[in-house]
Amino acid sequence: MKKSMLSFLALAITTSLSAGATAASLDVHGDIKVNGKTVIDSKGNLVQPAPAVDPLLVDMAEYEPAPNAKLTYQRTLNGVVETSVISYEDGREVSTTITQPSGNVVWGAERVLQANGEVEVTTTTEVCVKMVRMNIEASSGFNPTTVGSTISRFDKFSSEILNSSCVDDVAGTISHEIELYHLVPLAKYDYQYGEGNTLKDCVFVELDVPWNKDQHEYRTYCKGVGMVEYGDKDNPYQLVSFE
Repeated sequence: MKKSMLSFLALAITTSLSAGATAASLDVHGDIKVNGKTVIDSKGNLVQPAPAVDPLLVDMAEYEPAPNAKLTYQRTLNGVVETSVISYEDGREVSTTITQPSGNVVWGAERVLQANGEVEVTTTTEVCVKMVRMNIEASSGFNPTTVGSTISRFDKFSSEILNSSCVDDVAGTISHEIELYHLVPLAKYDYQYGEGNTLKDCVFVELDVPWNKDQHEYRTYCKGVGMVEYGDKDNPYQLVSFE
């Protein structure tokens, strides 16, 4: 057979195989990898790379305390040590107390959830005690944002005075209120507390609260712990312990 004929036959066979390959199937048992990274797993699912995390992104929901947590803080005011204790049950703040070594209550609040969803709040100050029933009509959380951007949340509720020893309070008085909170994450950092303790992944924020319209509050929150510093800008309550 002439050389030219052999070449023609070889070309014909190659062409035939190529055409047949387009109709064939590839059966792979296991993952398909490129440069050592799986792109299709053994079940045929396309493996997408994890999206890059924006280092400036802040989701305040990630800085909530554990569902059943107790955090203790302290500060010194006019030479007197004040201790603040905030307790949570099932993810809800149920009590806050600020006391002095003498046992004097500077401020306190107890919250009891009722069967109908209303909340009874008893507030204790150095001068009086007040009990109100609150009905939350609408509420929102803080949406994720980035460092330097303002976010807001609100509570819309009715409040009825059940009992009070405070001046000018009248039992049975009902008020309808909207409380607005504006928050700006200022920086992410590691928080130091106690005797050389460090908490990772914390965020320092500026917060406008409805009960103090004259100045901002500055707070720090840490993942896995919650709020670790709050109160007066120049003399805040600082975390001592948490459980």
